[in-house]
Amino acid sequence: MLGWGAAFAAVLVFVAFSVKVRHARGPMPWERPYIRAAYRHTPPGATHWQALFQPEPFAFITLGLAVVALLLRRPKLALAGTVGSFVAVVAAENVLKPLIDARQRSEFYPWGAPVLHFGSLTFPSGHVTGATACATFVWFLFHRRTPLVILAFVLPVIVGWSMIALGLHYPIDVLGGMILGVLGVSVSIAATTWLLGPDTDPARLTVARPSGRDPAGSS
Repeated sequence: MLGWGAAFAAVLVFVAFSVKVRHARGPMPWERPYIRAAYRHTPPGATHWQALFQPEPFAFITLGLAVVALLLRRPKLALAGTVGSFVAVVAAENVLKPLIDARQRSEFYPWGAPVLHFGSLTFPSGHVTGATACATFVWFLFHRRTPLVILAFVLPVIVGWSMIALGLHYPIDVLGGMILGVLGVSVSIAATTWLLGPDTDPARLTVARPSGRDPAGSS
C-alpha cells in the first residue's frame, strides 16, 4: 500500500507541474536561479550526457540492463523494466509533450544563457525520463545486493543539469522527466508482479546451515 500511495502522490505532483507548464510562456521565476547556475556551472561533457540518452543509445542501455536481469535469472524484471522504460520515454515524447506543453523553447534568457531551441516542446524531458527509467531499472536489479546502487540516480541529475545548461530544457521539465521515469518502471514492475508473480531474486536466497544436532536424538 505504501508503494501505491507514493505512486499516487507522484502522479499528483506531475499533474500539478503539468498545470503550471500549461499556463507558462517562458521560464518561471523559481526556475531562473537554476538556469543561471546551470549555465555558469555546466557539467563536464554536457553534450555527451545529452547524446547518451538519444533514442538509439537509450535503447541499447535499456536492452543491456534487460540482459543483465536475464543473467541474474530475473526474467520478469527484465520484461517489466524494459517495457516500463520504453513506455515512459514514448509517452513523454509522443503523448505528454503534445498534450501538455504550451511553453515552447523560444525565449531568450535576459542574462545571456543559451536560447532554447525554437519550436520544440519541452515538458517533460524525454532524455531525463530515459535516464531516470534506467536508474530505476538498475535500482530494482541491485538494491538488495548493495546500498551503493542509490548512486545510479546521480545519472539523471547529471543529464538533467546538462540539458538545462545546454538550453534544451527548463528545470520543471527535468523534474517531470524524473517523476515519469520512476513511475514508468515502478508501475510496470508492480503490474508484472501482480499478473505473473515475483521473480525469485538469487540475492535473497539463503542456504540453511545444518544445526549439528540430530533431531531424532534430542530429548
